Amino acid sequence: VVDVYQTEFEETMAEAEKAALKEAEEEAKIKGGMEDKAVIEANKADEDEDTSWNFRNILARINRRYNRLFLFLAQSPMFDSIVYGTILVSSIFLAADSPSPDIPPAFPRDVLILGAWIFNSIFVAECLSKVAAFGFIVPK
Repeated sequence: VVDVYQTEFEETMAEAEKAALKEAEEEAKIKGGMEDKAVIEANKADEDEDTSWNFRNILARINRRYNRLFLFLAQSPMFDSIVYGTILVSSIFLAADSPSPDIPPAFPRDVLILGAWIFNSIFVAECLSKVAAFGFIVPK
């Protein structure tokens, strides 16, 4: 009789462990599979927030959601790769520009001006996204 109860207990525990693992996987899928500590903490703060609908809480919720988005963007390796590639191509454009108006540049001036606008836009977007993610001044 004891062996029967022990086997039932072991089977129940195994099923409970499987259910807990499945629940954790579903929760990870819901949260987008983000494994970063800062993003997970932001998600927990969002879950623990006051659910009353007043103006202050709505602004705080919106701010946290954007912060999570920018935090994920600023810490993603793909974003860094895009910025590094932009720096490389921007350097090539700067080298192709002529230092004097008398010397013709390697590319037409219109292309260089358009490139400068595009690169500056990408660099400003990177700066703003990192400020939105990490803040302008990092506390000690």
